[in-house]
This record gives sequence, C-alpha cells and structure tokens, in this order.
Amino acid sequence: MCLSGDATNILTELGISLPGGNASKDARLHGILNNSVHVIPTNISSIMTSTLISWKVKFVFGKLMLKIIKININSIREVSLAEWVNLGRLPRVLAHQDLSKQNMFINKHKGAKKQLSLIDWQFLSISGLGEDLGKLYGVALSQQDIPIGKAEYYKELLFTNYIEGLREAGWDGDVTLPKYGFYITFALRSAWEVPKLIKLAADYIVKSNKEKKHAIELLTRITSMQVELGKEAELIYPIAYN
Repeated sequence: MCLSGDATNILTELGISLPGGNASKDARLHGILNNSVHVIPTNISSIMTSTLISWKVKFVFGKLMLKIIKININSIREVSLAEWVNLGRLPRVLAHQDLSKQNMFINKHKGAKKQLSLIDWQFLSISGLGEDLGKLYGVALSQQDIPIGKAEYYKELLFTNYIEGLREAGWDGDVTLPKYGFYITFALRSAWEVPKLIKLAADYIVKSNKEKKHAIELLTRITSMQVELGKEAELIYPIAYN
C-alpha cells in the first residue's frame, strides 16, 4: 500500500503510521484475455511491448509521445490557459458554433441554385474569428467526414475558402487572426478527444476488436495533429495580437 499527498499528511497529524513503501518499478500487473495471460500496460515502455496492442497502434502512439516529449517547455511563455486561448481578443463575428455535416445542406435539385443552408442554430453566438472553422474541422475529422489521410489538404482548402468568404463580405484584416482562431480552437478539442482515446485504449485491453483498434488509431492521429496546430498557434500568437 502506498499513500502520498494530503492523505499522508492527515495520517501523520493523527499519529497513524502505515507500514509499506513505494511499489517496485519492476512490479507487473497481469490479466487474462482469451485464456492467455498478458502483462497489462501501465507506462509507455509496457505499452510499446504489450501483446495486447498491435504494432500499427504502437507506431502511431509512439509518434505522438515523441512529439510531446520533444516539446521544449522552456520556450513556452508563462501564461495562463485563459490568456493563451484568449479568443475574446479576436475580431467578433456571428458564429453557428455547431457546424457539422448533419447541419449543412445544399440544394441539388435540377435547375436550382446550389445554395448552402444551415440548421440547428441553438448555439448561435458572437465569437472570435476562425472559431467556427476550427470546430467544423475538428468535428469533420472525428466523424470521418474528412479522411484522416487528407487532413492537411482539407485544412488548407477550408482556410483558403474561409478567407475568401471574409474578403467577399468586406473584411480586409490580417489573415493571422482567423488562422490563430482556427488553430487554437481545433487544438482545444483535445479536451474531448484525449479522454475518449484513454477510454478506448482501456476498453481495447479488456475486449479488443477491429472497430476499437481503428478508433484508437484515428484518435491518436487527430490528437497528434491537435498538438501540432497548438504549437503553431503558439508561434503566431505574438503576431496575431501585436
């Protein structure tokens, strides 16, 4: 048994001493799956050697971990999350806030004008430039409306057309502003993706199947992209707000 933090302090104040110490780093947890005994992954090294996870999943997961490990934390400004995000400083626009394939329709009747119609406006708001785009891109990747293999192509395509639409509407500001809103909003979706990834990985250990394996690979690649665009947003932050 190992206790630390507030629990240890409280027991110490009460004069209660519990024998024991930290668990050995060599300790292993085992589980039974399909009548076979497997080591349950508890850290990065055991994940990479586990027989419960395919090499393809390990490869994608490993790439994500390497990107996170290589982040130079000393180069990151000492700033709160609220200040870092600070979408409130972006130019304000009318935002749908729930853009997805399910809420977008185009009239394809013969002879009719191909006009885009949006439904489900319950989250309508006045938000920062680029926010809607980041959420649309993130949701489309999660729902696989955008194939993960073409993520970079659609990222550029969506942003280019977004800027063209702004220009047509009369906005002639610095494109760094909507780019920051786009990137940071997409990066913040990791708050939804990472918990789903962890749950899927845990479920996969208990009961593996092709669907869960594919979902893990997809979410790992998406979260890796979120890390990358979060870093890019950090780089353009001073430019956007100067």
